[in-house]
Amino acid sequence: MAPGERTADVFLYDREGLGYRAVPTAEVAQVEYVEAEGLYEGHWIPLVSTWKQDGTRVHGPVPRSSADYSAVLYVYSSPDWHALVALPRAEVHDDRGGNGGVSFLVPMSDLSDYREKVILL
Repeated sequence: MAPGERTADVFLYDREGLGYRAVPTAEVAQVEYVEAEGLYEGHWIPLVSTWKQDGTRVHGPVPRSSADYSAVLYVYSSPDWHALVALPRAEVHDDRGGNGGVSFLVPMSDLSDYREKVILL
C-alpha cells in the first residue's frame, strides 16, 4: 500500500491467528488485539493455543484445573531468556535467543494464572 492509501478490507484473525475473515474497512469502528498469557513457573509467557488431551484444538475458554487440557506457550525473545530456557518443559528452537524462540507444552493445571490484554491499535 502506498502511504495514506486505505485498504478495502481488514482481516480479523482468531486468537491463534489461523482463522480469519475479511471485513470492509468502512465497517471497522475500532481495532484491538487480544494477547493471551499464562503464568508458568513465575513467568508471564504468551499463550498461543490450547488443546485437549486427544489432540483436538480448543478455541473457547478452558478450565485451568482440568488435566485434560494443555497450553502451548511460546516466546521469541525475552530479557529473561536464560531463565526461560532453564524451565521444565522448555523446548528451545534456536539457542541464540530470539531467532527461533522457546516453546512449552504444559498442562493447563500447571499455569498459576491466565490473563488477556486488549491492545487498542
